[in-house]
Amino acid sequence: MRFSIATAAIAGLAAASPMVKTRQTGVNVVDETLQVVDSAANTIVTQLTDINFSSHVANLLLGTLTGSIVPQLEESLTAVGDEFVDIKNFVTSQLKETVAPVVEAELGNVVTLLEDTTDLVNEAKSTLESLTSGLLTSTLSGVKQEAQYLLDTIEPAIAPVLEISKDFVGTATGSVVDQINSLTADLKTLATEGLAPVQDAINKLV
Repeated sequence: MRFSIATAAIAGLAAASPMVKTRQTGVNVVDETLQVVDSAANTIVTQLTDINFSSHVANLLLGTLTGSIVPQLEESLTAVGDEFVDIKNFVTSQLKETVAPVVEAELGNVVTLLEDTTDLVNEAKSTLESLTSGLLTSTLSGVKQEAQYLLDTIEPAIAPVLEISKDFVGTATGSVVDQINSLTADLKTLATEGLAPVQDAINKLV
């Protein structure tokens, strides 16, 4: 996992190797998309770390959110959601023009894009699960709106990433494409079935 709260290590993969231009405009879409995801990841990992720390403090207080912790959780949850919105907006803007398939040698970067997106979604999901299970319902209700906002931003960010990844692949075949297809299927499942329990937990808040 590249984007881990435990290590907060964000690698600058987008700058690791030169990429071919993949659009009629000459813009390097794969490279730019990876840069956007990596940039968002820096903020997301930092904010999720803050959320987990605040939740841990609250657990030490028997699930009670203090007055100072509530605003911090609200701010962090919103900031994470905003980053997922930024990913969605950027990738959606790329899809407004024709995205040509990348050359076979660059398909590994599509794998990286899908893996990075999956890592970020899993980190957000794990944090929301910990938050909804570790705090008292009466106190967690204070950040219900922000938790719901974050959850609502995840699937819309995943959808265009899946779509543009498909465009990058085109009609290519082979073992790397098989890996891309597997990652795509897993990410689709995560966006629906994987997030459903979190939604159920939030729904139970009053």
